[in-house]
Amino acid sequence: MTAKLKPIRLQEKNKIEAFLKKANPPLGVYSFAYIYIWKDFFKFYYAVIKDALCVFAQDEGGVFLYFAPLGEKIDKDIIDECFRIMARFNKNECLSRIENITDRDREIYLNAGYKSYPTFKTYIYERSELTALKGNKFKHKRASVNFFQKHYKSSYIRYSKEHFQACLNLYRVWSKERLLKYRDGNPDEHPDVHRGSIYGAMLEQSFFAFRAALCDYQKLGLEIRAVLIDNKLKACSIGYVLKKNTFCIIFEVADLKIKGLAQFIFMRFCQELSEYKYIDAMDDSGLENLSVTKLSYKPIKIEQAFNIVR
Repeated sequence: MTAKLKPIRLQEKNKIEAFLKKANPPLGVYSFAYIYIWKDFFKFYYAVIKDALCVFAQDEGGVFLYFAPLGEKIDKDIIDECFRIMARFNKNECLSRIENITDRDREIYLNAGYKSYPTFKTYIYERSELTALKGNKFKHKRASVNFFQKHYKSSYIRYSKEHFQACLNLYRVWSKERLLKYRDGNPDEHPDVHRGSIYGAMLEQSFFAFRAALCDYQKLGLEIRAVLIDNKLKACSIGYVLKKNTFCIIFEVADLKIKGLAQFIFMRFCQELSEYKYIDAMDDSGLENLSVTKLSYKPIKIEQAFNIVR
């Protein structure tokens, strides 16, 4: 069995999305849009092995499978071939892995003789709960939204390309605020500031994915909303349809100095998404500060992802 790797470009969108649609994607990363916006950091390739789509990502470290092979039946032959392909590129066998495997599929790999270890957690919410923020469990979120609406005159709008530079400027402001807040909030847990520097690198990398999403949002089918205050863009949220009943929000950027703004745009976006039952807010990247924020919205499900290795 010899599989040929082909580069993933925009023209492959329909082909790859056809596989994704049949797979009933379990996590937000199972999306052509999400793959494509990270093109500045990874070279993406695909191969069809025994009628299963396999998406490979290459960075400076090596090559790995970005998510599970997509097909009606995933067997040991497909998995073995994926690892043979990765071995051609990776001098260190430890770099060969399949990422973003959920618990529902993990047994397939264990039965094929592979091992797994947990990575990040993804947070999934009942959309209807986020549209009104009712009850005691959302008391603080509701109070923040009420404060914002009382003290600021704002406009909730659809993004257009005229807002491109303002969104990039906002991201820079937001990322600096997030990094400072992270470091101030973790003096004991991370006294060497090393984790802070990792978080800073993650924010910097995400900037390029954010920019790619803004540039190609129409071709990728992304939905983008923004909030203007005094005609100045102060918040931006980006998402896409993951599957029939689930919408995925991949970016939410807001001026943290404006109390209640982040809660307001999240609530308004969820209100607009009335045809979806669930909101997937992506993973926490293994960071406690992100986990705390995502848990504060009371997810109905936390999906643990795993990596598969030899």
